[in-house]
Amino acid sequence: RIFHVRGRFLNQGKPGAGVVWLWLRNAGPPGAQLPTSAICGQDGAFEFTGVRPGAWTLQAVSGRETQRVAATLDVDVSNEDVNGLVLSELPGIEIAGVARLQGEPDFKWRDIQVSISTPDSDFGPSATSEIRPDGTFTVKDVAPGRSTIGAHASSGLYLKSARFGKDEVLEAPFDIPPTAAPPIALVFIRADAEVSGMVRNAAGEPVAGAAVYWLDLKRRRSWEFLNSTGVSDAKGHYTLKQMPPGDQFLVALERDDPLEGDQARALQRRATVVRVTAGAH
Repeated sequence: RIFHVRGRFLNQGKPGAGVVWLWLRNAGPPGAQLPTSAICGQDGAFEFTGVRPGAWTLQAVSGRETQRVAATLDVDVSNEDVNGLVLSELPGIEIAGVARLQGEPDFKWRDIQVSISTPDSDFGPSATSEIRPDGTFTVKDVAPGRSTIGAHASSGLYLKSARFGKDEVLEAPFDIPPTAAPPIALVFIRADAEVSGMVRNAAGEPVAGAAVYWLDLKRRRSWEFLNSTGVSDAKGHYTLKQMPPGDQFLVALERDDPLEGDQARALQRRATVVRVTAGAH
C-alpha cells in the first residue's frame, strides 16, 4: 500500500515559501536514492503522494537566490496517511571553528572549504565557509538539527578529525542546537601515499585504459564520491597519488562501464580494500 504525506511549512507562524524534499532515512549512502520534492503553496501547504511505509525525512529549503535548509522533520509512515505535519523554519546560527595541520603549526591555509549539511541525502544546500589563512573559519546560517560535517581540500590534505565541542563528529551525524553552538575543531593530515597495482578482467588479462578510483566510505558514506584517479596503461598498471592512510576502497571502471540500478551496491561489489600506510610509495 502507498499513502499521502501532507503538512505546512511555516516561517515565524506565517506560510513559508520554498521546496520540501522527502527521502528514506538510513537507506544507504548519499546518492543511493533520489528524493522527491513538493513546492509549497501560497498557504505553505505541501503534499506527497505514493509514499510507501518506512522511516522518512522531510527537509524544507527556503529562499530563491540564496537557499538554506530551514527545517527538518523525521516522519514514520506505517499503515495510513500522515496529515497535519508542520515544518517550522528556524533562524540559522553561526558556528566558529579552527583548523590545524598535524605537525605543521605555521601552515598557511588556502582553497579549503568546510561544509555542514543534512545527512542521508546529497540534495539541498549546505552551509559552507572558506578556512582563513590563519586556520579560523565561521560557518554562517547553519540550520539547527541533525547534521554532518566535511571539508573539501584539493591540496593533498585529508581531514583526520572533526570535533564539535567535546564530541568527535567526523564519522557520524550530530545535533546542532538552535542557539549557542560550541566551536568546531578540525585536524588535517597530509595525504602523501601512493598505491600502485594492476587491473585485470575476469579472465585474468590486463585491462588498459580503466579508470581507478579510491573511495572513502567511512568519511563520506557515499560510493559516488570518487576521489583522485589513475588510469591503467597498456599493461594494466596504475598509480594513485595523494592517498590518505588507513583502509581505502579501490574500484576500477572500464570505458562505458554500465552501472545499472543501485550504483552504490554495484560499486560496492567491485571494490577492493587496500590498507594504506602514511608516506608509502
